[in-house]
Amino acid sequence: MASTNVWYNPTAVGQIKRIANITGPGMVIFSALNMIFFSLDALHWIFGAFSYWLPFHGFLGLCGTGVCLFCNRWRFSCLGLVIVACSSLLLAKGYVPSPSASETQAGIRLRVLQANLFAKNEDPSRFFQLIDESRPDLMVLQEVAGPWEQTLSPLPLSFPHGLVGSEDQGVRKDLKQYSRLLASKPESLSKKGVPGYWTVVTGTDMNLNLISIHTRAPFSPYRAKRHKEQMKALTDVCKKMSGPLIVVGDFNSSTWSQLFRELTRGKRLVSARSGFGILGTWPSSLGPFRTPIDHILVSPEIQVLRCWVGPDIGSDHRPLLADLLVPLKLDLDRQTDSK
Repeated sequence: MASTNVWYNPTAVGQIKRIANITGPGMVIFSALNMIFFSLDALHWIFGAFSYWLPFHGFLGLCGTGVCLFCNRWRFSCLGLVIVACSSLLLAKGYVPSPSASETQAGIRLRVLQANLFAKNEDPSRFFQLIDESRPDLMVLQEVAGPWEQTLSPLPLSFPHGLVGSEDQGVRKDLKQYSRLLASKPESLSKKGVPGYWTVVTGTDMNLNLISIHTRAPFSPYRAKRHKEQMKALTDVCKKMSGPLIVVGDFNSSTWSQLFRELTRGKRLVSARSGFGILGTWPSSLGPFRTPIDHILVSPEIQVLRCWVGPDIGSDHRPLLADLLVPLKLDLDRQTDSK
C-alpha cells in the first residue's frame, strides 16, 4: 500500500502558487515603477517623494525576485535582479568613507546632536536621558514648540552659551540651538533664502561656522517649491562660506534626492554618515526602512570620528549624533601657507 503524506494538500499548494504567480511579478513591477519615478526626481516634486523610500523599494524588489524565481517567472526575475542591483549600489554609497575627510594631526573634539523633538511628544524624559548619556557639545533641535519651550528652559544651565535663535519671519521659530562652547549671536539667514541661523563657535584655537536649519517638507506643490528654493539657497551660502563649516538640521530631504546631491556635490560639504551606513532617522518606527532626512554635514578639513543614530526619544524622528575633530587654527594657517 502506497504511503500518503497527510500534510500535503494539493489544493492549498496550487492556491499558494497561483497567489505567488501574481504577487511576485506585482512586487517587481511596483518596485520598478518606484525606481523609475525616483530617477525622475528633478522633473517634478511628486517624483521627489519616491527618494524617501529607497530602502523599502530595494527590499520589496528583493522579495519579489525571490518569489518569481520560486515560480520560474524568469523575465520578472531578471527585472527584479536589476532593481536589486541598482538599489544596492545606491544604498552601498553610505558605507563608503569620504576621501575628503582627511585625518588631522591635532584638533578639538566635538560631539554634535541633531534632533527633531516632535511637537506632540509628551514624554521629554527620554530626550533628557539622551543628553545625560551622550553629553553633546552642540545641539540643533527642531519642533521646539508648545510645552517643549518650557521643558527645555533648564538647558542653558548645562549649555552656558545656549544659542536660542530669536523669532524671525523667514526662519521657523521652533528651530533652536544650544552650545557648551563660546559662540557668537545667531544671525538669521532668511534674507538669503535659508531657513536657519549662522553662528561662529569660537575657542582658543578654533573658529567653526555652524549653520542650523529646518526646511519645509516638500509634500504639496507650495511646500515643494519652498523646499527647492531653500535647498538651493543653502547650497549657494555654503559655497561662498570659507573656513571649517558644519551644517546641521532637519533637511526634509533624503540622501538620494537631487537637491541633496547638489548640496554635497564637489568638495565643500560631505555627509558625516559617509562610511558609517545609511543611518535612517525618519519615520522612527520603520526600523531598517527609515530614511536619512536629518543630516550633519561637514567641510572636508573636519574629520568625522563617528556617526550614529540615537535611541527612540518619543519623536517621529530618531536623533543623529556625530563625533567630529575640528582642526586647530594653527594647522589651518599652515595648510593655507603651503598652498
